[in-house]
Parts: sequence; structure tokens; C-alpha cells
Amino acid sequence: MALSDILEQIKKLADAEVEKLNTFANEQIYSIQKEFSEKRDKQKAEMEARVEDNIVKIKSRAKTFAKMQNRSALLKAKRELLQEVFTQSVKKLADSPNYVKILTALFKTAKKEFSEAKVIGAKGKEEETKKALHESGAEFELLQKTADIKGGFTLKAGDVEVDFSFESILEKELWNELEMKLNKALF
Repeated sequence: MALSDILEQIKKLADAEVEKLNTFANEQIYSIQKEFSEKRDKQKAEMEARVEDNIVKIKSRAKTFAKMQNRSALLKAKRELLQEVFTQSVKKLADSPNYVKILTALFKTAKKEFSEAKVIGAKGKEEETKKALHESGAEFELLQKTADIKGGFTLKAGDVEVDFSFESILEKELWNELEMKLNKALF
């Protein structure tokens, strides 16, 4: 066998080995690409599922937040409306043509509890307070000093001070009940 034949045979063997290696490499590349593609598709599907899940959660949170904002705005509007009703109620009492009668009744109530006291009337209502005190028959001393209240008076008996202002009376005695009734009626 000649050298050229041996070289030719080595070349054929080498070409066959290269072909086998190329085929093996191509199969490995295909296998890796397929595996990568499957993993990528799986991860993509998982990401899309997480994104969908997060979108649902975000939408739910947004709806909840919107409901809370609406409730908060509604509650604020209710409070403002109720505060306006309260303010108007105090004003109507203070501007009532029966103001002296209302004060007279309050003085008579106070007279049952206190025999001596000093009275501080509402600013701008000095004459009405004086007249009501006289009509009640209470032996209280009317001070020249006035209180910054819409109507009513403050009674001082020793160390005790009792607030008979319309604001205080409405708030302490009537407002909680009135507020519940207004809430039911209005809302």
C-alpha cells in the first residue's frame, strides 16, 4: 500500500470522525436549544401567570382603595353636613325670639342646684341674659365679663364652673342622639 493510499485512508477516517463529531455536535446543539427553548417557554408561562396574578391583586387593591377613598369622602361630607346642622342649630337657638325664655328655663334649672353663683353671659346677649336672670328669680350675680359663646351662659359657684352654653348643651345632652337620628334620616 502506498503512502498516498494510507494518507487517503487516514483522511477518510478523519473525515468520517469529523462528520461523526459534527453530527454529535449538531445533535447536542439541537438538544441544548430545545431544552433552553422549553425552559424559556416554561419560565415565560410562569412569568405571565405571575403577571396575571399580580394584575388581579393590583386591581383588587385599587378597587379596595377606591372604595376606601369613596367612603372617606362620604364620611367627610357627612361630618361636614352634620357640623353645619349643629352650627345652624346653635345659631337658631341664639337668634330665637324665645331666647329669653330658653335662658330663663336654664336659670331655673341651675337655681335648683346652686343657691349662689356668678353668671357670665354670652357676648352680645347681655340684656337678654339680664332679663332672663330676673325672670327666673335666681339670686345669681351677673358679671360684666362676657363669654365668647353664641348663646347661653357660664355659671360659677365657688370652685365649680358649669357650662350652660348652647354649644355645650347641644353637644353633651342632645347631639349624640340627634346625630344618630340625622344619620338615619339623611343617609
